[in-house]
Formats: sequence, C-alpha cells, structure tokens
Amino acid sequence: MKTIKYLAVVMAALTLPSKAFCSDGELRIGDKMPDLALTNVLNSSNTPMQLSSLTHGRTLIIDFFATWCGSCLTELPKLEAYQNKYGDKLQILVVSNESKSTVAGFLKRRPDLAGLPFVFGDNALGQLFPHRELPHEVWIDKSGIVKEITTAENITDQNLKEFFDGTLQRLKVKKDILDYNEDVPLFKDGNGTDGDSFISRSVLTKGIDGINSFSKIDLDANRQLTRFIVMNNIPLRLFYDAYSRLQFGSLNFNRVVIDPADSAEILNSYHLKGSAKAPFLVTYEYIPPKPESFDEAFGNIFNDLNRYFDISGTVEKRSVPCWVLVLKDKTKLKPASNSEQKVYGRNGAFHNVALKYFVNALQWYYQMEPVVDETGYVDPVYMDIQIAADLNHYPDISSIRQKLAGYGLDLVKENRSVNVLVIKKKAR
Repeated sequence: MKTIKYLAVVMAALTLPSKAFCSDGELRIGDKMPDLALTNVLNSSNTPMQLSSLTHGRTLIIDFFATWCGSCLTELPKLEAYQNKYGDKLQILVVSNESKSTVAGFLKRRPDLAGLPFVFGDNALGQLFPHRELPHEVWIDKSGIVKEITTAENITDQNLKEFFDGTLQRLKVKKDILDYNEDVPLFKDGNGTDGDSFISRSVLTKGIDGINSFSKIDLDANRQLTRFIVMNNIPLRLFYDAYSRLQFGSLNFNRVVIDPADSAEILNSYHLKGSAKAPFLVTYEYIPPKPESFDEAFGNIFNDLNRYFDISGTVEKRSVPCWVLVLKDKTKLKPASNSEQKVYGRNGAFHNVALKYFVNALQWYYQMEPVVDETGYVDPVYMDIQIAADLNHYPDISSIRQKLAGYGLDLVKENRSVNVLVIKKKAR
C-alpha cells in the first residue's frame, strides 16, 4: 500500500483505493441508520457525538476520506463550502480510519477545514458502509434513512437542493468490488467482475479442451475488423492466418518461406518463450478498441504474435513460382451485361464478376502457388469453369487451362515478386 499512497499524493486528481471494509451488518439504501456514539472526533466540541443528533432535522452526508487520497483533498474545500452555506439543513461528517495523530496533523496544516468534524481511527462506520475506493459518500435524510451512496462528484449544489426538498431523482449507486485481489490476474475466476466490461483485448491461452480447431474474422457493416480468433492450433498456423487474412484456405506452405537452417525445428516444435520445446496447441483472440482496417488490425496482430513466440513472422516481397493469369485473345473473352445476376462459386459459375474473383477462387486450394492476374482486364466477365470440388486437393491445372482457352485466357507458371510469409527462429 505504500506505493499506492505515494501515487495518491503525486496524482492529486486520481481516485485511489482505501482499505476495503466488509461486514455482515452492511447498511443499504432504505435502511435505518443506527444511533452510534462517536468518541473519536476532531474539530468538534460535541464529543461524544451521537449520530442521531446529526440527523434531527438535517441531512447527514458521511464522507469517507484519507489524508493520502488526492481526490479526497480536492473535494474537502467544496464540502466545507456546502457546510457553511447549508448549515441549518446539512451536516457533513468526514471519516477516516487513520490514526488520531495523522488526522490531527493534517488538520493542523488545513485550518480552512475547521468547519468540518473529522472522525479518526474509524471502524464502526466503515463496517456499516463497506467501500474500497475513496472518496465514498453516504446520504442520510433527516429521519435517519440511508437514501444515497455515491461518488463525490454527485455532491453538487443542485443535487443538494433537490435532496432537501425531496425532488432528487435516484443517483447512480457507487458499488465497490470488495473482494478484488490485486495479486490475482484481472477477471480470473471473476476477479474484478466477469470481464464483460473490457474495451479491447489480446489474449493468448493454451489449447482449450472440448472445442474444435477453427479460425474466424468478424467484420462490421463497413468491412472493418472487430474480432480475429484462431482456436486450438499451432503457432505457425496463427502466423499464417494473420498473413493470409483467412483468404487462402488451409495452411499453404507454398506461401511460407522458412529459414532453411531452422526449418526442421520450426516445423516440428511450436513453443512459447521459456516453455518446453514440444508440439502444442494455443488459442489467440484479438478484439480492437474500435473497428480497424485489415492493415491496422493485422499489423497489431503480427506485433502480438512476434512478442509471444520463439519464432517471428514478417511479410516480405520474394520472387517465388506463381501461376500467372494472362489474356491471349480478348475477342474470346465474354463481357457480362449489367442485367445478368452476379454469381461467384467454385462449382463453375463466374457470372458478371471481375477476373479477380476467379483468381481468388484458385487461391483456396491446398498447396496452390500464388496466383497473379496480369490480364489488365477489370470489367465483369461471364465464364463457366469448373475448378474442383475438394479444396483439400491440388486443382487440375491442365483441365482449367483448356477451359480458359475458350475465353482467350491462360495460366502460365512463372516466377513473380509477391508477398510471402517469412518465418525465422529468434536468436537466443
């Protein structure tokens, strides 16, 4: 707690945790305040002080504070001003669990707070109103009924006036998480709520039993990425899915360049930093704070993966064997009319779509080399070309070329400089 207290002094506007009070006798909104006798009070000639004497005909606000709490120190002059302004309708009681010497020393340095009674060494009130963060405000009406439990920001001139005349609408209740354990990871076993309140996250876990392996991208209406997940797979697959953006089907080593010196180890040992070098499955999920473009999202994902593993992945231009789609006879290419329905499917129909859709369809097949469109033709076309029914087998290129010839097209095998995934083992 020494570090927390130090930060509280330096960062004067920061709301910081106090010792968490817990009790089976906790009071809630609507409960009657018990009549306690308080003997540990400074800045008051009325000692011992009966709580009943503070609520008769007046509103009582109990302000839980600490001398090291920056936000508390900011609020105290405001409370002093309200006490002076509404003295006949309002009584503010400042409460601390710190020692008499600590609170007395603080008040000696702050004569401007002489109008507020301070309770030191408190245990009883803190047990009645459990809290963790300071300041913590309890509003009690003139009948001794607990009406509000709030943060200090709710104590405003307008809210006080409406509370006095009974027109104040219910304020948001301040609920501190009393069982939060700072030594346990956030959200683990419900530590700090169930985790639904997160804004963004990048999570890497071991394989999760009972769930099939899959990869998935979620997009919003503008085709911006909102979620990327690879479930129960090897680290190399995580890199490949991030590189391919799930556009090339199953893992395709024709698109991956592995450092020859390390290829055997990389292909057979997939391990986290510091873990045993044995094959294992992991799950990775990335959710950005707001929808991101593919370039931004996968740049962040690659940064994550390169931190997590003993292998690194980069996307680089390399000259590799490719299938190049070329246009040999434009007169045979059948342009599509705008009235024709758009159809794109591997069952053979490429109606009223650009040639890039045919190229993309080829990219999905197992161990298919990169396919490059060099036709220069961008208008929609009409083609009936059956590729293959099974994505897990290499397509029959000879058959595809024969069908393409009828449309003045061809696939030729040549080297081209294209983006590939380069995997290396990190130096140790």
